[in-house]
Amino acid sequence: MVIRDEARRFEEILRKLASATHVEGRKELEELDLTPPQLDVLARLYSYGETTQTALAQELYLAKSTVSGILDRLERRGLVRRDRKEKDRRTAIVTLTPRGEVVLRRIIERRAAFLHQFIDPLPTDEVWKLLEILEKIEKKVPEGAPTLL
Repeated sequence: MVIRDEARRFEEILRKLASATHVEGRKELEELDLTPPQLDVLARLYSYGETTQTALAQELYLAKSTVSGILDRLERRGLVRRDRKEKDRRTAIVTLTPRGEVVLRRIIERRAAFLHQFIDPLPTDEVWKLLEILEKIEKKVPEGAPTLL
């Protein structure tokens, strides 16, 4: 398969925007005293809802003990909650708390404000056209692909 120049340029632009957004996002994480793995857990819960500790470890490619430590710290801060299943007390269901949702929304809003500087100078019709094209591309993304922050 020959990769066309347009696809290479598209990849380059996406990588540059993602990298700039990532760097900006790190500033917010420092202010909130969160680590990237903690953000990954919060983002997973925000995007897909409650899950088990084991599933989180599998989905984030982390050891169960690592996820347990992350959850301990997030739970102490009131950002997540772990509830034991009645039928199997060994299984914990992890849920994002309202406070955790507020923190995650703050991160998302800051990143949106950061990205706004790139589209703000564009005419409104171009911004809508860009969004329309990106949404068409988004529909081609395989279902179940993770939404990362």
